Amino acid sequence: MMGNLIQTYFVANWKTTASGLLLGLLVVLHYFGINIPGVVIPSDVGSQIAMVLAAIGLISAKDASTVGVPGK
Repeated sequence: MMGNLIQTYFVANWKTTASGLLLGLLVVLHYFGINIPGVVIPSDVGSQIAMVLAAIGLISAKDASTVGVPGK
């Protein structure tokens, strides 16, 4: 069971998980005043909440497909 969960989240769908984590990290860094040159994070709270919700959606939006997983 745990092996299937790891395969689904971190092997088969790693790009979606990484995108969500990166988006969330960018918002958190901006909140603490750390800005990355070339990356614009809106300063209004509504936009930041929407970005955090999008990050959560990316992290949790997984299908059970294991296509492309080595050994499957």
